[in-house]
Amino acid sequence: MGLEDYDVDARLIHTPGSISVGVQDKTIIAEDLLAGGNIIGGIEKHSRPTIPPFQEDIVESKKSIEKVLALNPDTIHVCHSGPLNVPLVRKMVKEFDWSKSRKHLK
Repeated sequence: MGLEDYDVDARLIHTPGSISVGVQDKTIIAEDLLAGGNIIGGIEKHSRPTIPPFQEDIVESKKSIEKVLALNPDTIHVCHSGPLNVPLVRKMVKEFDWSKSRKHLK
């Protein structure tokens, strides 16, 4: 969905559980889809991606992260810390044990 009617050069990206916005050429604002850094609020290592502790559906979160990465962004901004290192986000998606996430187990 484009935002041209509001004179904003951006588009909304449907990511269940969060909202993501594509702005400029290769920049994504991913809101709460991801977080950055260590400790809540990303006090350390701001560009290191993490899964926020409040994700309700980890499977949908993974799909949404993959959807954002498929747009080949140069930069991903998040609400909690960041901007994130995109190659580290790609690595996290591959290496994170999605099946053992406490958020996945209900």
